[in-house]
Amino acid sequence: MKKDIFISMDASGKLNDSEKLCVMSGIVFINKESHDRFVNSYHLINERIKCDYCPQGKDSCDARCPEMKSSLPLEEKHHRQLENLIRNEYIYAVVINNKEVNPKIMNDDEARRQYLDYAEKSMVKLILSNLMGLHMIDNEDEITVHLFADQQRSLKNGYYDLTSNITDLISDRIFSLEYKQTFSPLFFKKFNCVYKYRDQEHFFDVQAAALTAGAIRHELMKEDASRDAQAKLLQRETCAHIIFP
Repeated sequence: MKKDIFISMDASGKLNDSEKLCVMSGIVFINKESHDRFVNSYHLINERIKCDYCPQGKDSCDARCPEMKSSLPLEEKHHRQLENLIRNEYIYAVVINNKEVNPKIMNDDEARRQYLDYAEKSMVKLILSNLMGLHMIDNEDEITVHLFADQQRSLKNGYYDLTSNITDLISDRIFSLEYKQTFSPLFFKKFNCVYKYRDQEHFFDVQAAALTAGAIRHELMKEDASRDAQAKLLQRETCAHIIFP
């Protein structure tokens, strides 16, 4: 059976020496119908509340509305509306403890990009493994994963391409001493990955991913969490997570 999996993704914090954590998070939708239903619901809430946060008056409105993002101080009732909608979905998170990453990676721009891409690819594989465990997909399915992200980060040359490397990671057993992660291969009748870059200002699935990433990072920073505390919080707040390195 042909199945389309939709994954929205955004990051809060950067992979560098000046920040403690980088968090990538978002929402998984197991078909187009559930994706579109969520986007429509988010859009309705956004339409109801956006004018409360616009610095323009009604007479000067140019319809360029503010994004409902984690850095925007939302009223509690509005934050709760968005949070309740998002909590009904499959939320995932990747947490990178920057201070524990190998300095050779932190001091090299290309190595940092590859590290972030590896984290994304590993998360995709874990999500698919979980969906198989929940019997939402199986290895007789023809799977297409649609990844929606706010920024393009990957190198696009003949040696390093994110979508082809996701396919490799799905198909092959990977163990890396550097990343301290091992993943067994997944087998599908057919597998394809489509990566699209979307401005979160205009796409509500990515905007929701940004809210989720920001909220999770905020909680982790507030707690100043140990690795065990990070795992407990992520188990409570997400359906799937990975902590690096």
